[in-house]
Amino acid sequence: MKAPLPDNESDRLRALARYQVLDTPKEQAFDRITQLAARLFDVPMALVSLVDERRQWWKACLGVSGSETDRDVAFCAHAILAPEPLIVEDATLDERFSDNPYVTGEPLVRFYAGAPLTSKDGYNLGTLCIIDTRPRQLGPAEIQTLIDLSQIVVDELELRLGYRARALFHKVCEMSPNIIYLYERVKHQRTFLGPHLIETLGYERGSAPDELLTEIVHPEDLPRLYKYLGQLDVLKQGPIELSYRARHANGSWHWFLAREALFALDDEGRVNQVIGIATDVTDLKTAELDLERSEELLAERVRVLEGVLDSAGEGIVVADEDGRFSVFNPAARRIVGEGPKLGDLAYTDLTFAMLDPKTCQPFPQEQLPLGRAIRGEAVDNLELLIRTSTQVETLIRVTGRPLRDPAGQARGGIITFNDITALRAAELELAKRAVTDPLTGLPNRRALDERLSLLVAEAGRGRSFALVLGDVDHFKKVNDTYGHSVGDEVLVHVGRTLKSHVRCTDFVARYGGEEFCVLYTDVDEDQAVRLADQLRRALANSSSPVPVTCSFGVCANRPNELIDPTTLLQIADSALYTAKSEGRNRVVSARFARPSALVSRARAR
Repeated sequence: MKAPLPDNESDRLRALARYQVLDTPKEQAFDRITQLAARLFDVPMALVSLVDERRQWWKACLGVSGSETDRDVAFCAHAILAPEPLIVEDATLDERFSDNPYVTGEPLVRFYAGAPLTSKDGYNLGTLCIIDTRPRQLGPAEIQTLIDLSQIVVDELELRLGYRARALFHKVCEMSPNIIYLYERVKHQRTFLGPHLIETLGYERGSAPDELLTEIVHPEDLPRLYKYLGQLDVLKQGPIELSYRARHANGSWHWFLAREALFALDDEGRVNQVIGIATDVTDLKTAELDLERSEELLAERVRVLEGVLDSAGEGIVVADEDGRFSVFNPAARRIVGEGPKLGDLAYTDLTFAMLDPKTCQPFPQEQLPLGRAIRGEAVDNLELLIRTSTQVETLIRVTGRPLRDPAGQARGGIITFNDITALRAAELELAKRAVTDPLTGLPNRRALDERLSLLVAEAGRGRSFALVLGDVDHFKKVNDTYGHSVGDEVLVHVGRTLKSHVRCTDFVARYGGEEFCVLYTDVDEDQAVRLADQLRRALANSSSPVPVTCSFGVCANRPNELIDPTTLLQIADSALYTAKSEGRNRVVSARFARPSALVSRARAR
């Protein structure tokens, strides 16, 4: 059944076009999300799907060939009609999809779950969807996980849009010969957004208060400027133009034509921020030009440009339309090693290798960023692994743009790149710290919750596991008697002992305070009790900084039984409480019926 069009279809399509993402190359951030979704839900197919006027196009896909399908047969065309996820447990029983060619034929879709990708202004652009060839059901927690993943996709789209906007803005500021600034009325301060304040007037200030006007503006022009600053609300009627003389750092006077426009209002509706562009129009004010002075000014600008290239912190490489290097700045040589000589052909006889960061294999030459820029293509945030002749490896992020003549023809290319090796290592370390207990080095409560949610999902498909909660007996007495530093040593010792007495497939985490949790996979409750008792004996007989024992509560999840993680933890905690109340240093199993409202039998596979 063909899906009807959303009521806001024209606005939705404009919102989708604003992201400029359709028909763009694959991007690792989106691929990673589909891979994660497929693993979390144990499905063979996962897609980031965007629905335009006539088709659904996949920004990322796993388990599906091609890159798009007609909108008329797209499940996602139905999913974008509502704010909540569309769950199709068995497509053969759903009149909307029972005759769909992807249900009656390959890939034999049976189960579909798609969470809308809702833009910040409320338009459903597409879906993050998971697909299976067998009927399925999703619990509330799984549906929420799918919604969370879809929001991550939207966040990535917003980040991608933001990166493009910022990159374009900074490029405009860098390439513009004008002084570009933002004026804030409350702070009485101008912030200069490009490098041209120093080039034009010789001042090195990134931002400056209003007092700068009295320093550089001609005394005859100051009253007019200060009167304007007191009447900024006139900008609500549209941009205005101002002309004034400004003193160069060398003492000479320059005429400027400034065009200013409203940028932001304050809470009371008054103009608070103003964006301005000031152009040096001295030549238009002067009857004749001093040729020698013009040549000196040109030479000065060339020196400034050379200085910028030499002092830039990022690598800058330029090649002409024949592919010959004309710029290879010092920062680029620091990253790649000696580098080529100016005039050498790009990508020939290089002293460094360019590799794919994922595979460490040579990056496809036809996709290398400088060649693409020379061919007229734009390259954004491409990551490459550089290996120098001394085997030093550096991860770089590259941006490339063609250099065009006035007719718009590509006459060369420029790439800029930064060393992101340390940044990527810091990101990985930060991700590790987010799920690691800093005292014991064990996974923390957040990591435990994620692992437990995965096991609950697997249990619904036939896997058994057991949850063991352990608590150090009389730990408060240890802290009160020996001090918290000794208490910390005891906790580290307990964590190390638990970790060394479980299988590599099992999971040990610090649950909180003096409590620890062990997740045993593929065991029943009796086996889990025996394993927990081994842990109890190991701790009782270990060489702890202070002799301690532990009490344990055991709760096993039976195959094909779905109990939410919170309930499992409550059951195990109840068993642990019993172990404490019965004398401590013992293992107690949770042998009682589970609340029927929290238990459901998973469909047989």
